[in-house]
Amino acid sequence: MEILSQAYKNEISKERARELLSLNKFDKPIIDPRTGCIPEILTEENAFFYDLQEKDGLLKVFEKVIKSKEKLSEIGQNNLDLIRKWD
Repeated sequence: MEILSQAYKNEISKERARELLSLNKFDKPIIDPRTGCIPEILTEENAFFYDLQEKDGLLKVFEKVIKSKEKLSEIGQNNLDLIRKWD
């Protein structure tokens, strides 16, 4: 199971978010904090979100990913389709 998880301390711009997401050229699901512009770019169809303020937020989202193994390929393909629209 391969996923892309992005870590950063501060909110990022929409342009920087697209740059980071464009690195994901291999149709992998994304784990990302629900902060800044990310929810404007990604939806539940392409990502697993966690709350930065929640103590176990990242752990909980990894548990959700494990329970959703059958959906990971579809989610990854949604990401690849989204990225191709930007090119």
